[in-house]
Amino acid sequence: MAKPRGMGAINALKRRLSSLEAVHVDYGLFAGDENNEGREIVDYAFVHEFGSERVPARPFNRMAFDSQRAAIVQECAAVAGRVLGGASTDAVLQQLGRERAQKLQEFVRQTQIAPALAPSTVKKKGGRTDTLVDTGAMVAAIKHKLSR
Repeated sequence: MAKPRGMGAINALKRRLSSLEAVHVDYGLFAGDENNEGREIVDYAFVHEFGSERVPARPFNRMAFDSQRAAIVQECAAVAGRVLGGASTDAVLQQLGRERAQKLQEFVRQTQIAPALAPSTVKKKGGRTDTLVDTGAMVAAIKHKLSR
């Protein structure tokens, strides 16, 4: 099939660009996912992120974003380029969402965010000192979704 020329090419690019305005990808934790005790995962993720009277803030989401900001900007530019090149907007954003969710999962698993756990918490966790992973339910619940 011949490539559009002139105004046809410009109109094709406009359609592709508008497809990026019509849909976006979110990644992280979403309401509705529960742990094995029936507690919403976003509730305790919120406590980890912002802290509470008893739990110090360990802002994993903000730290992950801040540490990966340059890569995210490059990935978004690549998405725009692929869509302008004719790739499916949904397919490109699904791939971006999957990759971003995986990177957030890796960050949570691999990063020890200060402050260290209290000795009583370490004891409850059987001697483990990882600050954000207990049962793994929060990490497993990190995913992506497209929204229109």
